[in-house]
Amino acid sequence: MTYDSNGALRVGILMDSFTLPAWAYEVLATLQQSAYARIQLIVLNDSFAPRRRGVLSKVVKNWNALLYLAYRELEPRVFTAAPKAFEPRSATDLLRDAPILRVKPQGLRHCDWFADDDVERIRSYHLDVLVRFGFRILRGGILQAARYGVWSYHHGDNKVNRGGPPGFWEVLEGHAVTGSILQRLNDELDNGTVLCRSFSATDPLSVGRNQNNCYWKSVSFLPRELQRLHALGGAEFFRRVDARNHLGFYSQRLYVPPRNRRFVTAFGKHLVRYGTRKLTDALFGDQEILLFDLRDELSSSLWRFKRIVPPRDRCWADPHVVYRNGRYHIFI
Repeated sequence: MTYDSNGALRVGILMDSFTLPAWAYEVLATLQQSAYARIQLIVLNDSFAPRRRGVLSKVVKNWNALLYLAYRELEPRVFTAAPKAFEPRSATDLLRDAPILRVKPQGLRHCDWFADDDVERIRSYHLDVLVRFGFRILRGGILQAARYGVWSYHHGDNKVNRGGPPGFWEVLEGHAVTGSILQRLNDELDNGTVLCRSFSATDPLSVGRNQNNCYWKSVSFLPRELQRLHALGGAEFFRRVDARNHLGFYSQRLYVPPRNRRFVTAFGKHLVRYGTRKLTDALFGDQEILLFDLRDELSSSLWRFKRIVPPRDRCWADPHVVYRNGRYHIFI
C-alpha cells in the first residue's frame, strides 16, 4: 500500500468534467476532509462534450422511447425530492490542488479504452484506488492502473437487476427494496467485486424520489470503505471482501430504458398495483398493534394476550417497556 506524506491513501478520480451531481460532490468533499485519503490525481475525459439537442431532434432520435422520456421530464414537476441529489455542483475549488491529466479514450459503442501511454502516465502517480465518476464502461489496462483497481458505484442490486435506469424498474415492478453497491470493476458489466452492498425501501410511487433516496444513501459507501482499507491494509481488507463475495449467477435480463409498448405495460401495472394498495389501506388499514400478557411465565397462546389498538390515524412501532413503581410504561 502506498501513502502520501500524511500517511493517507492516494486516490485518483475519473471525471467527465468538474461539474458533478450534488451527491458525488459530497463524496469527494468527505474524502478531502478526511485523514485516511488524499485526492492525488484528476483524470479528465477530454472527449466529453455535453449533448445539446433541440426538442425535435430528441423526439426523432428517441421516438421508440418517447413515453419514457416524457415521463422522466414530467414526473419531477409532480413529485419533488429534497435535497436534490442531482443538482449540479462545481468541484473546481474543491479539487484545485490536485494535478489534472487529460485523456481521450478510445470509444466503441458504450465502452472506453485508455491508450497504453495514458495508462502508464496514470500508473506513475502510484495510486491506491481510482474512483469512477465519469467516462463510460471501462475496459482494458485502466482497470489495473491503481494498486487496488477502479472503484465504481452501481445504483441497483446486481443480484436482481443489471443495467438501468437506476431506481426506475424497482418502482415500476413493485420491488420492496432498491439496492446499491460499491464495486471494484472488472471486464464484466455490473459484476465486479462487491465492496459494499446496501438497501433502502423503494418509494412506492415516484421514480425521482426513489432515485434521490438511493443516491443520497450511497454517499457514505466510498469514504467508509476507503477508511477500512486504510485501517486494515490491503491484504486483510480484501480477505474480508472475498469472504463476503460468493459465486452467484445472474439469470435476469439486462435492464434498459423501456420502449413505448413496454412502458405502457409496466406503467399500467404500476398504477393498478398502487391503486390496489391505497384502496386496501383505506378499507382495512395497515397498522401495527400491541399485544401483552402480564403473567410471569412465558405464554405461547396468543388468545391469552390483550390488545392495544392505535387510532386509525396513528402507527405504533418499536415499543419499549419500562416497569417502575408497580406500573408498566410503554414508549413508542
